[in-house]
Amino acid sequence: MQCSAVQCTSLRERCTQPLDSIGLCYAVLHQQISSKEKEISSTEGMTRVKASKYFPTRTANATANLARIEKAISEKDLSTLYDIAITDSNDMHYLAAGVEIVYGNPSTQAVKDWVEDYNKRAGSKLLGYTQDAGPNLVLITTAPHLDQIATAFINRFCTTQPSSFVIDPRRILSPDVVASTKPNPSSAFTVQSLTISQPGPGASAQRIASAAAV
Repeated sequence: MQCSAVQCTSLRERCTQPLDSIGLCYAVLHQQISSKEKEISSTEGMTRVKASKYFPTRTANATANLARIEKAISEKDLSTLYDIAITDSNDMHYLAAGVEIVYGNPSTQAVKDWVEDYNKRAGSKLLGYTQDAGPNLVLITTAPHLDQIATAFINRFCTTQPSSFVIDPRRILSPDVVASTKPNPSSAFTVQSLTISQPGPGASAQRIASAAAV
C-alpha cells in the first residue's frame, strides 16, 4: 500500500500491535525483468496518474484502506490485512493502467494467480501480496506458514537449482526447504529469485549481493 513517510510513521506509532509483534515475514520475488530499467519511472508514474479520472477515487480508497489496515493490525486480523494489501495494490495498478502504464508482466500475474489459488486450496488466507511500480511482488505471510509456502513457491516457479534461486541472508527458512525442493524447468514463467526477509532492516542490496556470492 502506498503512503507517505509521515503516514507510515503515524501508522506504526498509533497501532497497539505493530507489524513485528504479529510475526510477519516477507518473501520478495525478483523476476527477470527487474534487472532492466523501467520504461516509466515511479516519479513519472505518480505524476501521470493524477490525470486519470479514477484518481479522486483512488485517493479516497487509500485513505479508507489505511484506517482499515490500522484496525486489522491492532486486532491481529491477518486475513483482513492480506485482503487489504492485495486490494489496495491492485487498485493502484488499475489506476496506472487507466493512463496506459503497465508495470507487471505475465510472470507477475502468474504469481498473483498462484497466491489466490494457494489460499483457496488452504481453505483460509495464509498470505497476501503487494506490488509497487515494477513487476516484482512482495508476499506477506507469518513465520508458522513460511516454510510450507516457500516450498510450494519454489516447486512452482524455480527453473534453476533451489540453492541459487533462494536468497536467505538471515537464515530464516528451515534448511530442509531448499534441500527438499526441485527445479521446475518446464515453468513458462520467469522468476529470477526468491528473497526471504522479515520486519526490521529488511534484505538490503548489500545482503542480497553477499548471499548471492556465497
